Amino acid sequence: MSNFFILIVIIIAIGISKYFFQRWFNSLLIYSIVWGSMLSAYELKLMPFINLSSDTWIIIIGSYLAFFLGVAICFTTKGVNFNINYRTINSKKSDFIFFNNNKFFNRIIWSLALIGLFAAIHHWWVLLEEYGSFTKIIFHAARIYRQRADGLDDNSIPYLWLGSYLAVFYAGISNAKKGKIEFVTIIAILGIILKEMARFVRSGILVGMLLYITSYIYFRYSVAADSLGKNKKSNRKIIIGAFIVISILVAAAGFVKVSRNAPDNFSGTSSSLTQFDGGAFISPSIYLYLSSHVAVLSRSITMEEKNTYWAQNTFRELYTILGIFGLHEKIGYDMPGYYIPYWTNSGSYLRDLYRDFGPLGIIWFPFFVGLFASFFWIKFYESNDIYYFLGLVNLTIVIGMSFFSYMIKSVLLSINLFFHIIIIEFSYLLYRKFTNRNQDDL
Repeated sequence: MSNFFILIVIIIAIGISKYFFQRWFNSLLIYSIVWGSMLSAYELKLMPFINLSSDTWIIIIGSYLAFFLGVAICFTTKGVNFNINYRTINSKKSDFIFFNNNKFFNRIIWSLALIGLFAAIHHWWVLLEEYGSFTKIIFHAARIYRQRADGLDDNSIPYLWLGSYLAVFYAGISNAKKGKIEFVTIIAILGIILKEMARFVRSGILVGMLLYITSYIYFRYSVAADSLGKNKKSNRKIIIGAFIVISILVAAAGFVKVSRNAPDNFSGTSSSLTQFDGGAFISPSIYLYLSSHVAVLSRSITMEEKNTYWAQNTFRELYTILGIFGLHEKIGYDMPGYYIPYWTNSGSYLRDLYRDFGPLGIIWFPFFVGLFASFFWIKFYESNDIYYFLGLVNLTIVIGMSFFSYMIKSVLLSINLFFHIIIIEFSYLLYRKFTNRNQDDL
């Protein structure tokens, strides 16, 4: 399959996505660009990759068509020409979070950001206790990463680090409605960076960046149309702030890459790529990371991988939680790797689905993700309800990370949603309590 054909498919998909969603940034566009870019990078063959099997192409194309079908069914059933309503509220909780410019909601964001930052600092303190200095921690970066991949306990506080991701989600809303990047956003992102640097992984940093961008842009779309584009000073602040935030995240990902990986040494690599050996942001290992997933998927299908436990990839976090209480054997986070011809083990979310549920898995899961992502889009912009927004953003993260396997761990996603529900309900109850008390005092 040539890059020209892939480019044509992407262009057509972008046009159709704009017709359906009426906005450029949407789930169909993201899925098309993520997979189109990955396949294009692979097809460049700047490394001597193995050829994809015919079954692999059928699975990739079939899953994409299933996702597209889910989107199309939702919009054609609803009717494409729905209107985005600005400030139409059917939930007081949404009014509290989205449109009331109150200090109470900002305190919630600060609390979550500080909790996440504390968890990250505690993780570094644990590493310092074990290794003695920052220099030794960096020296043993590959070992630390390997221990995490094998599912070994790192003695950090479990799940407390989610505070940073929760804070980034709400900070995106707050920044969008105020038209500026607030300092609490930097604190929340710092918590993510420190935590992921302590684990020497890049995927969590990418998730944090995508979470903020998605939350910000989606809510920005719901802002009244007549308020957009008029405040040039505000727009400049947003652009500058966004550039700073993204630069910090990219720099952190580059640090992780340099710390964890040995010097690039890939025989047979194109000369146009080898000139970037050792680079933090462009290098043979970065190209391998961005393009090798489909090759690993192909090899895993050929090898007919089998699970030890039912759906152990999708429900890995559930098995991990059961293991904490001694109810099940712990399962490591790592997946078998293959030489394609260089060793790597990330085979996209399709690898997990195919291994867990077979051919049906790579059809029904993308279909329902496309269907519900579109459903949440329509329902949110019709009602501005917080729970539809929550579903929309989280499914977009799943779509954006579909080249990887990390974000389809449904139980981890459920834990994240569970904490969101607690925060929304508890914060609103406290807000109502304090508001009623102040009114009674008057």
